[in-house]
Amino acid sequence: DKMKDICLNVGQTCEDPNKLVPDDWMCKCKPPMNGSATAQPAHCTLDECAKDCTGPTCANDTCSTVGQTCEDPDISSTSTLDWTCTCPAPYTGVAIANQATCVLDECAVNCTGPTCAGTTCSAVNQTCHDPDTSTLSDWTCTCPPPSKKPPQTGAAVMGCDEDECDKMKDICLNVGQTCEDPNKLVPDDWMCKCKPPMNG
Repeated sequence: DKMKDICLNVGQTCEDPNKLVPDDWMCKCKPPMNGSATAQPAHCTLDECAKDCTGPTCANDTCSTVGQTCEDPDISSTSTLDWTCTCPAPYTGVAIANQATCVLDECAVNCTGPTCAGTTCSAVNQTCHDPDTSTLSDWTCTCPPPSKKPPQTGAAVMGCDEDECDKMKDICLNVGQTCEDPNKLVPDDWMCKCKPPMNG
């Protein structure tokens, strides 16, 4: 009885696993906490993410039912409702004591999934944009100004450096001249040139 009080005074139960063995009594933590110690009060821990956690602050299947990972950063018995749900890669998102809102910026440098843009846009000096971080494969590449070419979804835009002579050459050809676009990044700089031996 004296030993039982040692356990009861700290909110634990007392067990004597073998009544023929002296001094083997132990204090055990009450669920949902875990822990036991022989001949002294136990150090109780509370992993709120543990499958056998049954208390009102336990995560239970809150994270796992939506494919997220549960983690309890502090399993001391006095630290409750600090567990987190974390989104699976390549999604990002963390929430404390609740399901996380998962987002996937497919243009982000740290995006590693199969639908991520990676360097598709940046490698050709184009800008990547993900219009909806909850939708996959919707990222676009956009040409740098002054190009007016529309964005391309899921790939780099072909031919950002637009040759204005593709549209204007007939104006020159109709008068027997050639068309030149000296700088494809500068708008409206195309020119008609006289054919040799004429100049102009």
